[in-house]
Amino acid sequence: GQAMAVFGTGLGALAGSEALSRVRQAVKAYLGEVEIPVLFAGLAPGLTGIYQINVQVPAGIPPSSDYLFSLEEGGMGSNRVAIAVQ
Repeated sequence: GQAMAVFGTGLGALAGSEALSRVRQAVKAYLGEVEIPVLFAGLAPGLTGIYQINVQVPAGIPPSSDYLFSLEEGGMGSNRVAIAVQ
């Protein structure tokens, strides 16, 4: 049930000029084949051209180092990256 911050590039246009500018299109996040909640997707504070995506890891999932994490925005998917959940 805890939040996890993910950093990346290539999420495109922003929806404002506020300090925490959010991406214009909705971002979906997946842990394996399960869609997980995206809490924030926008520019990372203090980093040029880097996006920060905050997601909520589902409560009660078993620990493993073999979960595949991916993002989707505007119908385009990211590479899948193996992450560990403790």
